[in-house]
Amino acid sequence: MGLVYHYTSPEAVLSILRNKALWFSDCEFMNDPEEIAYCHRLYDEAWAEVCLEAGIPEEQVNRKITSQANPYECESPISEELTFSVPARYYSFSTCAEADNLAMWSCYACRNGETGYALGFDADLLTQELQDLASSFLESEVYFDSRSGWVCYAENDQGEQIKRLILNHLVERSVICERRSSLLDRVIAGEVARGDHWEQISALAPFIKRPEFSYEREYRFVIRLCQLPIDGLEGCGDDSKVEVRQGWRLSSSGTLVPYYELSLGRAFSDVLKEVQVMHLGESGIAVSGMRRLLDSFGYQHVLVREADVRLRKS
Repeated sequence: MGLVYHYTSPEAVLSILRNKALWFSDCEFMNDPEEIAYCHRLYDEAWAEVCLEAGIPEEQVNRKITSQANPYECESPISEELTFSVPARYYSFSTCAEADNLAMWSCYACRNGETGYALGFDADLLTQELQDLASSFLESEVYFDSRSGWVCYAENDQGEQIKRLILNHLVERSVICERRSSLLDRVIAGEVARGDHWEQISALAPFIKRPEFSYEREYRFVIRLCQLPIDGLEGCGDDSKVEVRQGWRLSSSGTLVPYYELSLGRAFSDVLKEVQVMHLGESGIAVSGMRRLLDSFGYQHVLVREADVRLRKS
């Protein structure tokens, strides 16, 4: 599908290039205060609409399905393997479809008169690499799985996606009741269906955002990551090629944001294709400095170019 761009600061780009690693930030600490929780709100609204359309009496419609849920936590897929519940959290690496988005330069890269950078990644290669790393992650203190895709901002499309999942779930529950004669069988099968349904909602939630953020044109890479009790795993050795390090960073508002740094190792050179430089003054020296930095780190085949748009000096 081509390149997607991660807009970032000089300090962050230096760390990313040096460590060949991406920073996945905790979704509870994003710029959108309703990150993930927005999908839960839409879910409650869609559930009530589907129930009323199905002819369920108004007094029987539960309009607060997710009121007790923590929107930033979900069930880790490894729970089934370990046979006990392991909660996971959402962490996101955000990119933009546009190589030269003025709003993204202003909001995420060029703050306080700094030079800013946009790293261009091959979206398909990065998606595949993250999936490969997740599947090879055999034993460690953390476990993750990954997803990627376009963020949906259109309210009608968001509602239709959620309602479709709810309808499919209700149909599945109806089929269960028809096919299972034993009450115990129906209850067990119903719980399995409910778990599958919440897994689908969990997969959808990070890719739905409020319409006012549509200017970001975001393509998002999401990992669902959990801390694991090592005693619960049986030995696979210490040969995992995945390196994950927890850290904290400061947002533009001064908020402390927890994140995980996920090292791609040699594969990083394959997925990184381009670096754009935005400098508020004469950009030649900034472009030259980035070229020399990339060469020193072994990124000889990465294109470096100056941004086409211009920001005004404050």
